Amino acid sequence: MPLTRAEEARRADRRRGPGGAGAPARVWISNQRSRAAKLTPERVEQLSAIGMRWA
Repeated sequence: MPLTRAEEARRADRRRGPGGAGAPARVWISNQRSRAAKLTPERVEQLSAIGMRWA
């Protein structure tokens, strides 16, 4: 089963470690938050299920 983009970002961020070069994952998460109104309900549900904080 292919990974979702959110899962890929979480895994990449874990590999980089806390305070490491996790900027790409942080940027992706920030982009998802800023586009929340345009995301499908299914996508919001998927991101929420993996612990996405919207604020």
